[in-house]
Amino acid sequence: SQRQPAAKARKAYDRADWCKVAEDVRRQLGPWKEVKTRPALDETVDKLTEATATAVDRHTPDLRPTPYSKRWFTPALKIQQT
Repeated sequence: SQRQPAAKARKAYDRADWCKVAEDVRRQLGPWKEVKTRPALDETVDKLTEATATAVDRHTPDLRPTPYSKRWFTPALKIQQT
């Protein structure tokens, strides 16, 4: 039988540490420079996009779903259940 390639893990964005993401992006980009041309804007946007993606990946845990997972069952529902 043929194995499927491992799918990229989905992220638990609701549990991301957004303050650390912001700090990481600021640290990676440093101070902003004035953008005067379209190529400079494109380069700045590319750097911002890459820095954001890297920081989000670093500070967001992976989901570990099981075959029995219910996507709609949130921690808030767990609290109400008790």
